[in-house]
Amino acid sequence: MERGEFDLIETYFRPLVGGDICLGRDDAALVSEEQARCCRLVASDGLTAGVHFFADDPPEAVARKALRVNLSDIAAMGGVPIAYVMVLMVRDKTPEAWIRAFAEGLRLDQALYNVSLLGGDFIAGAAATSIAVTMMGESCRENPLCRSGARDGDDVYVSGTLGDAALALAVRGKSDDAFLRQRLLCPEPRVALGQKLCGVASACIDISDGLVAELGHICRASQVAMAIEAEALPLSESFRAVAVPQQLTLALGGGDDYELAFTAERGKRRAVASLAEACGVPITRIGTVHKGQGGQGGQGGQGVRVYDAKGKAMAIKQEGYRHGLNMTL
Repeated sequence: MERGEFDLIETYFRPLVGGDICLGRDDAALVSEEQARCCRLVASDGLTAGVHFFADDPPEAVARKALRVNLSDIAAMGGVPIAYVMVLMVRDKTPEAWIRAFAEGLRLDQALYNVSLLGGDFIAGAAATSIAVTMMGESCRENPLCRSGARDGDDVYVSGTLGDAALALAVRGKSDDAFLRQRLLCPEPRVALGQKLCGVASACIDISDGLVAELGHICRASQVAMAIEAEALPLSESFRAVAVPQQLTLALGGGDDYELAFTAERGKRRAVASLAEACGVPITRIGTVHKGQGGQGGQGGQGVRVYDAKGKAMAIKQEGYRHGLNMTL
């Protein structure tokens, strides 16, 4: 790059800073007390080329995904996102056009989700392009969403559809389904739904590392077990149209869905249906919560069990999706 990092920061990232939140240009951002009305939420996640995205992915999409994976964590807590800090590390000789397009992706999602950049760091000369984002938000004190509230008899729900991103990765170069590719490149965090789940859901988590693994986190935090019906899993038309081996495994354990999995009392079924309609997001009941000790495995009534159409328990992996771009079928 011909221009220095400070010049690039001033040109592409300083305009993204929200003047009503960030005061001055000091070593740390100063957030006014008016912005801290409720419980403060902080989520941090990062993306690295070759692990979380391909080097030839559009920079706009890379930027938006970097924000959205963190927005999804705020959504899982029922929170309202406010602002973020970012560390962007790029390789030497990264074209300025890439930086410009990356900043444009940030701008688009800042406007969409009403968040602002507080600050961070920009580093040139990294071994691989990486983006680390810390997202800040707030949540209502009365009914915060956590993983520890699931109880025996609760229903288990999931938003949207499962396995699309994992399938897009598995068939990359073999299939060019636009819907699947979009689900991988630019997932849609369920921010509005998460906020409306406060007072309805008993426990909630976002699905970044696979459905079974994430439900296992709820089981451990809540000290319960779950029974999931494989036939009830919501699968998109694009997912069903691509025939690959072990397709169900992608829906149960594939990563990068960024949907919300949550539990709610049976008496809240009508309320959940109303939320789905109000947010325009499909919500599917996929199982039930049972008494248990929240163990990792599916033995002894602990953890997550998945049952087929005949009611037989299926052998499943529960350790979760391991991020990497070498998954092919």
